[in-house]
Amino acid sequence: MVAVMFMPMVWGCGGETARTLTIGTILPLTGPASSAGNEAYQSIQLAIEEANASGLLAPYTLQLSVQDDVSDPKQAVSAAKNLGSNAAVLGIIAHFNSGCYMPASRVYHENGVAAITPAATNPEIT
Repeated sequence: MVAVMFMPMVWGCGGETARTLTIGTILPLTGPASSAGNEAYQSIQLAIEEANASGLLAPYTLQLSVQDDVSDPKQAVSAAKNLGSNAAVLGIIAHFNSGCYMPASRVYHENGVAAITPAATNPEIT
């Protein structure tokens, strides 16, 4: 699933020099929602491992860059700035709650980076 979401970006990379493609994720790995955040992290990591093992993206390999937002909007924006300004990051799977995603989404927009969120139950996001 992760590989399919970012396939258009992979095809647009061109050339043979970039062999490793980075996907960012910002989740609550500590704090009150850490249990769910760590489960999501493990799921994303498994999807990346399976995509790499399948050879679907050959000659490219996916890697994950992880940040902790602690379910705190200020930390979410800080993490978004860190990953969103990194030219190596193709896209970001981010934030478990809309309170973190909404302010961080401005950073993604400003940096022209694609971001998806499992917090899409908020009507302002969907």
